[in-house]
Amino acid sequence: MKIYTRFGDKGQTRLFGGTVVDKDHLRIQVYGTLDELNSVIGLALSFEHDGLLENTWILLTSDHGEMFERGIWGHSVPLFYQPLIKIPMVVFPPGQEKRIDVYDKTSAEDVLPTLLHVTGLDVPSWTDGVVLPPFDRPTLKEARDISTVQVDEIVDGEIKAASAMLVRGNYKATWLFGYDEIEAGDEIIELYDLETDPEELNDLSVEKKDTADEMIGVLRSKMDELEQTYR
Repeated sequence: MKIYTRFGDKGQTRLFGGTVVDKDHLRIQVYGTLDELNSVIGLALSFEHDGLLENTWILLTSDHGEMFERGIWGHSVPLFYQPLIKIPMVVFPPGQEKRIDVYDKTSAEDVLPTLLHVTGLDVPSWTDGVVLPPFDRPTLKEARDISTVQVDEIVDGEIKAASAMLVRGNYKATWLFGYDEIEAGDEIIELYDLETDPEELNDLSVEKKDTADEMIGVLRSKMDELEQTYR
């Protein structure tokens, strides 16, 4: 069965008012995102209407942010600028009436152990995350590294192209290698102070080489460990 629109399908669509744009146009992406948001809000309202909020935990978050700057838009890039990784996380316990703000560094890894903990289930030892404050303790007082790795090419069990990021204290180190934009055998290493330079405009990898080397060393170890899983 074939389905045709009035004007056929050449990868384009019309906006309200008649303007013709490609279907991957930014406005179409925004409309789709807003439609999804409306659906989620409707689902949440149905929980309230049906009385489910009295015994239901709701956690709103995402697996990535979006870039709309530096000549980049979207999220399918091997980069870790703050707009891509600093995502919202809002938790609504049953019957909560007072807002509580938490400023600790968190990770998507924390979702599983947190939900297990608040629902009275045991948290397996193999989980990488921690129970989020304030559900286990008021704050995560101890220093904590937050890291992630994105692998884009593997050949015969060897990682050929990847990017990685580590946040330690107020510093963030990033490491990229193997991409077409980088000369063969070369790599890109950057270090930013997120406290004094939240826009990540001043690369400190040369000025604070010892800090950069230490943090990139952690990422190299993680990359080696990950590579073993492909062999």
